[in-house]
Amino acid sequence: MARATVSPTLGWLAALLAVGVLVAGCPRRQQIAQQTMSAMVNDVQGEAQSSVVPEGLLTWTEVARLDTGFDEARGIACTADGNVLVAGDQAIRALAPDGMVLWEIAVNGNAGPLAIAPDGLILVGLHDRVIAIGPEASVRQTWEPFGERTWVTSIVPTASEVLIADAGNRTVWRFANDGTFLSEIARRDDARGIPALSVPSPHLDIAMAMDGTLLVVNPGLRSIQYHSLPDGALLRSWGRSSNAIEGFGGCCNPTDIALLPDGRVVTSEKGIPRVKVYSPEGELLAVVAPPTAFDPQTVGIDLAIDVDGRVAVLDPFEGTVRLYEETTASPPGEAGADVTAGADAPAGPEEEPM
Repeated sequence: MARATVSPTLGWLAALLAVGVLVAGCPRRQQIAQQTMSAMVNDVQGEAQSSVVPEGLLTWTEVARLDTGFDEARGIACTADGNVLVAGDQAIRALAPDGMVLWEIAVNGNAGPLAIAPDGLILVGLHDRVIAIGPEASVRQTWEPFGERTWVTSIVPTASEVLIADAGNRTVWRFANDGTFLSEIARRDDARGIPALSVPSPHLDIAMAMDGTLLVVNPGLRSIQYHSLPDGALLRSWGRSSNAIEGFGGCCNPTDIALLPDGRVVTSEKGIPRVKVYSPEGELLAVVAPPTAFDPQTVGIDLAIDVDGRVAVLDPFEGTVRLYEETTASPPGEAGADVTAGADAPAGPEEEPM
């Protein structure tokens, strides 16, 4: 089904015209409007800059595109045998590498974030709870913590516990596999130097490194934080607020992350939809999919890494999963750009209601 699209730039131009009409004849309003329009123009220029990707960064190639068959696809995970699991509508589907649907499991709720536990259980977020599904499609365990504000957006299972990102409560919950609550991670703690999680829209992602360090996105700060477990101490963070290709733009990005086997961090964004690869220190290494690869309205680009090290990219607007393979390595320091610090970019207009 064809979908109409509207350029973000056209939206800004319409806003500029509206501001001009509202302030006509009032000097003070004209002064304020002049400042506002200047900021809008800077955003438009930043948007144009964001679409410019140096050729040396384009080191990944799309090798497959799988149709999910969902009206609303929301999450993906990759299995050890090379298949892709997709959560969407009120179901989970397994897709073979050629796109064939292998099986489908219905769930009682809108299926969202997905993860596969070390014992093979499939964990799926259903907005206000997480369920674990066994091979026979039975619900083995339920984690439903969390209060009225809960909005489950990411799940990381380990051999002994489950970590759940909750965008509504702006925290990460730790539970034992039997459902016992253990602690919170990334809650604001001034004494320990941990900033509050700024989550203006329902996108809060987490991932676990091979050494057990937990990566937590702080989208409103346009940064990625590294926390030790189980104490939750903040080890370090990196990120740059910028619409330019090396940064994270808009109100709250990145929306999603995934880790390659060597520790490189794959990120996706909304507002200016794009998928990139950073070093563990925050140096931009590559662009997997530039903004031109997506409809401008695309939001919720979930990511996963398959058994062969390919990046699986969910395109929820198109309803597909794309698989990207690295074709040319980008040596650090050549095409890369350090994003451990940088100037702030104006917040974009793509904030979503919680």
